Amino acid sequence: MEKKSIKRGVSNATGTLLPLYLILAIRKLGTEEKPVTPLEITRWIEDNYGDEFVPSRATLYRELSNLCNSEFFSGQDETDKKKSFGNFGYCICEKQNDNGKKAYYAEHEITTEEIIMLMDAVEAFAYIDNKDTKSLISKFENLLPVIRRKNNSGNPEKVKGPNNDNILQNINILKEIIDAGHNAKILNGYYGIEKGKIKLMQRTKEHQLIKPLDLMWSNGYYYLIAYMPPHREPVTLRLDRLMDIEEIEDNMEGEMPDYAEYQPTSYQATHPVMGGGKAERIEMLCHITPKNGMMNGIIDTFGMQVMKEKVRIPSEDELKKLLGENSEEILEKYKDSSQEKGSNDTWVVLSLKAAEYGTTLFAIQYSTNCKVLSPPSIAEKVKNAIKTGKMYYE
Repeated sequence: MEKKSIKRGVSNATGTLLPLYLILAIRKLGTEEKPVTPLEITRWIEDNYGDEFVPSRATLYRELSNLCNSEFFSGQDETDKKKSFGNFGYCICEKQNDNGKKAYYAEHEITTEEIIMLMDAVEAFAYIDNKDTKSLISKFENLLPVIRRKNNSGNPEKVKGPNNDNILQNINILKEIIDAGHNAKILNGYYGIEKGKIKLMQRTKEHQLIKPLDLMWSNGYYYLIAYMPPHREPVTLRLDRLMDIEEIEDNMEGEMPDYAEYQPTSYQATHPVMGGGKAERIEMLCHITPKNGMMNGIIDTFGMQVMKEKVRIPSEDELKKLLGENSEEILEKYKDSSQEKGSNDTWVVLSLKAAEYGTTLFAIQYSTNCKVLSPPSIAEKVKNAIKTGKMYYE
């Protein structure tokens, strides 16, 4: 097949648009694994904008060099490899291709992997409807090189929730309120049953006053963290359950808690399943084996902060004392697993900081391999829940 010849324009024909055309071409065609050549860039400009915008060879290489070295267009400092992404959000990089020729690719301030991660989060988020899912993923895909696009945004399969239409609107309203430091009145809802159907229903008759603090993802849901009198600790509210939000500038009644030390990551780590309340020191006796998944469950629930906590292996006498009057029966039950070759069967006392609500749910779920030692309030709630649950099966 005969190659198409390129009609090159005069050096000044492209004017100030040439750098933009080059960025567009490199962004669409080049990747670090397969950078785009000057010839491919030139052909793309000709195909998309006409031969009058094709630069001379000298102009092309001069502008490419400027893009790779200019601070405005986000060059790379070879002395410390620190990259600046400038006003366009891109860093234009030069490297040799497989043929030893100069070739180019664009690094976005948001990396390809980060964009894909955000796309996956949007796809899995049940409370954004099909239309918004498709729209958001399409926008993310436009940030990717053509070769890396998934092209599957046309087939989202989500069940439309009763409040899905308000999710993005709620995010925008709350973000503006948080940035302005204002308060809000909300009408919170809950999922209940009405006439035999599941429905989002109004929890309170009147709006509640809150001080919005933060928005965050957790376990596939979007939450608002807020101060809500008379609670002294932050509360968590699901955005899909907020039925109305009204911005106000009135001051809160009473003393406002000090949230200077509030950090999203530590808050999420110490509040399993996003249950509100005060995080306190929890001590648990846990039976850890490769088969029971106990350690995986602990990290999945309480986050990687657990890796920083110290664990203590009790002596045989202490273990029996901690297990209580049924210690012999419990140890006999797990005797076989402890004797398996390479079982790494271990009883440990784990101490970590977490809020009561999520810790109670965790301890109930893993009650066959976990005993809450302190505080007594959580231990009592777990014991009562197990006792009540047992009644359903007797």
